[in-house]
Amino acid sequence: MQALEVHKSLNCVTVFLSDCEAQLKKLQENGVKGPLYGVPVSIKEHVGYKGHPYTCGLAQYLDVLEEEDSVIVKVLKKQGAIVFAKTNVPQSLIW
Repeated sequence: MQALEVHKSLNCVTVFLSDCEAQLKKLQENGVKGPLYGVPVSIKEHVGYKGHPYTCGLAQYLDVLEEEDSVIVKVLKKQGAIVFAKTNVPQSLIW
């Protein structure tokens, strides 16, 4: 997995999403292929993903988990993309 190799040198991934295989299986079972079918996509850490925190780089929000996916994640999934990781952001998205 190339993302893991890049992460080893840059420390850019905050979490690899374990449900990405379930996403792909659901797409395959559904049979409907959107324009992004099977394309692996990483999202920035500040984008909401159900069951994971979105902290904007602030440690005080590490324990606050999202109750549902953000609109962008819902659209990506609906179009067939496989969201597999969340990547780092600068603290408070300042820089």
